[in-house]
Amino acid sequence: MKSWKDDARRLIVSEKKELKSFPGYWVKVKKYSIQGVDEIQEALREVQKGLDKKAIIELSKKYKQLGLEPGKALTEDVIIDSFTTEQIEVLINNNSLSISKVLEVRIKHGVAEHNFCEEESTKEGMEVFAHDILEYSEIAKEIMGYIEEFNRPLAS
Repeated sequence: MKSWKDDARRLIVSEKKELKSFPGYWVKVKKYSIQGVDEIQEALREVQKGLDKKAIIELSKKYKQLGLEPGKALTEDVIIDSFTTEQIEVLINNNSLSISKVLEVRIKHGVAEHNFCEEESTKEGMEVFAHDILEYSEIAKEIMGYIEEFNRPLAS
């Protein structure tokens, strides 16, 4: 029996995205849920705790360059869109949680389906997938690109 969830799912899940970096494999990405956004924001807060003073100065300069209003939060999208991965890694103190935790949470909440393993539909399976895929940076970067594109506010 078809439910409202099946109809609603079509609004938040993409078509299959064939991976160029790993032929024969695909993902379907999805819009972040409210719970997903909360987890991503929490991971970002943990990362921000590890920013050193030099990094905060760099962020402040970037904040001004972007013309953001005083008091407006520096969101994940602004950070991700404004800095390269290398710059973000430099900003983070080695003693703190790394940016990989943020990427792991984004993949966990941004991938609806994949053909990497059979456990994809379970919550635990997606957590393992998100953790494991970060070992393969080319594949992870391509998947993250699809997730970011699909979750942009004006994405079709």
